[in-house]
Amino acid sequence: MTAARLLETIRELGGRIAIVGDSLRIGPRCAVAELESEFRDHADELATLIGREHVEAVAWRAKIMAEQIPPDGPIPVLAAREGAWLAGHGVCTSCGDRFEVESGGSFGRTLRCRACREAAEAAIRWAR
Repeated sequence: MTAARLLETIRELGGRIAIVGDSLRIGPRCAVAELESEFRDHADELATLIGREHVEAVAWRAKIMAEQIPPDGPIPVLAAREGAWLAGHGVCTSCGDRFEVESGGSFGRTLRCRACREAAEAAIRWAR
């Protein structure tokens, strides 16, 4: 199995995968236990794929958010997708995507996904 197909399979099984610090994290274990050896065999390739996906995710969000920033005055709440804040619990209020695995915190206190947080920071740097 290729790393790309493994990533797809993990997601199809309801698993989530993310880079947290220097580690590649996968969960929940019950969804992906049967893929553990494949995961170890392809860890470096999976990290590259996840990293590339993250860069692309930040880029399109930052472009949309930068367009929402006026040349001067207060900066509004930036959103990647209109109406995403209506999506409900467990999703990003900026883009509406489900939260990925992150370390050190409760999803209940998180309003934006990592990509949207980084995109908002980048948009403000570019626009001002």
